[in-house]
Amino acid sequence: MKPFNFFLLLLVLTNQSLKAATCTASNGAWTSASTWSCGRIPIAGDVAVIPSGVTVTVSQNQSTTANTLQISGTLSFSNGAKLTLPNTGTVTIFSGGQVSGGNGGSVLSIGSTDIYTGGAAPLSGPTTCTVAGCGALPVTLVTFKATNLNNNSALISWETINENNSHFFVLKRGKYLNDFSKIAQIEAHGQSNTKQYYSFVDESLSAGIYYYQLEQTDHDGLTQYFRPLSIVIEDTDYPFHVFPNPVKEQTFRVKIDGIENNIISLNSINGQSIIIETQKESENVFIVTPKQVLASGIYFLHVRNNTYEKSYKIIVP
Repeated sequence: MKPFNFFLLLLVLTNQSLKAATCTASNGAWTSASTWSCGRIPIAGDVAVIPSGVTVTVSQNQSTTANTLQISGTLSFSNGAKLTLPNTGTVTIFSGGQVSGGNGGSVLSIGSTDIYTGGAAPLSGPTTCTVAGCGALPVTLVTFKATNLNNNSALISWETINENNSHFFVLKRGKYLNDFSKIAQIEAHGQSNTKQYYSFVDESLSAGIYYYQLEQTDHDGLTQYFRPLSIVIEDTDYPFHVFPNPVKEQTFRVKIDGIENNIISLNSINGQSIIIETQKESENVFIVTPKQVLASGIYFLHVRNNTYEKSYKIIVP
């Protein structure tokens, strides 16, 4: 193969591996790849999500970053660092979310517009910011939920209490939080100050975990993103089971019947990967030990082999 063709192929593969993604954060530094579910620092075109209860710290300048930043937790500045989104970027801060910390040199900006300066009062939600500045969210979402219809289908529904210039909603689905695909587009009411109800039935789902992302675009072309949610489509014929469940200690066991070459992984309900250690106790039983203390909540154990890929809900009381 000629050297030119080799490098051209390498460039194509590199560009494909860096395609835009939804990157959901865990506690950590913005500049650490391990902080993000997409396995890298957010790049232009990405949607960066800071969930409730999570703090992401900006201690180094970042001038080329995600196109969309959604904050339900805390974006914290230190060391006079700056974080800049492109001119087309948006920052949405939900109720309970905030941007805080840093000194006078710390700046969160969209293009040439500074929307937060360190040393000032925290920038708190609910609000949405563009290069034109910050203001009220164009759509106030009251509920966004997924209901298992028990027939391999899920009812995705949401209610708004206020809409200003809203054009349409886009509903996306993904098996992981960093990989969503559009499944529906629904026209919005445009102008409304009363409750409006929307719904979509997602049919023919196989067993497993599904994440849903809701977006709203107004008539000016600006898009507002809402917190993703998840649902589990149960499989009544599990070839494996977890015990004890609820998990009483940090170590639990998985019994897998009749299948070899199993890959076992664990995720939080937000899609964050939990590092685990697995040890074979007997022919069909594995001891699973998370490498971090599991907080109370819901987790999903995944088992993948040459025959199937299934997920199992685990509860930590």
